[in-house]
Amino acid sequence: CATIFIGTIFMRKKYPWRDYMVVFLLILGLYIFLSGNSKQPQANIYGIFVITVSLFLGAAVPMVQEHCMHTYNSEPLEMVYFSSLGGTIACLLASWPLGDFTRGLSFMLYEQLPVDGPRFPYSALFLFCASAYLGAQFSAVMTLHFGALTNGITSTCRKIMTLVISFVLFPERN
Repeated sequence: CATIFIGTIFMRKKYPWRDYMVVFLLILGLYIFLSGNSKQPQANIYGIFVITVSLFLGAAVPMVQEHCMHTYNSEPLEMVYFSSLGGTIACLLASWPLGDFTRGLSFMLYEQLPVDGPRFPYSALFLFCASAYLGAQFSAVMTLHFGALTNGITSTCRKIMTLVISFVLFPERN
């Protein structure tokens, strides 16, 4: 939904009716899935604001990447690098004043891990970052070849499947 909104309003793109139908069906399916849960958390204005900003920024990144790749012949690797650099700077600027950055760094450097905790936490962190980087690279290549809307629909379907699989594998936690 956000990708179509940004593409239509800011990038002056036109989409075929089937794309609108796919987005509508995704939203309808998510609404039906989420409305079936009777134990939903209470929403507040700040949370709704943060989710909305995240939604639109998450949709804007592939749109800007697609624009840069087609206008300036940028490579997907270059797009991932600058997107990651921008995200790193934004997270640093947001976390530093709140003290989250120094608390997290202190935890990583000085805290003792529990005996029953993960044996290789830094290896797990490295694997998480490496798989996130590879996922971002595939996402940028998909945006280059198929467009930002296809990328958005694919990543939304991936997120939905992750949610459904977590409900199936861990019903006691949901």
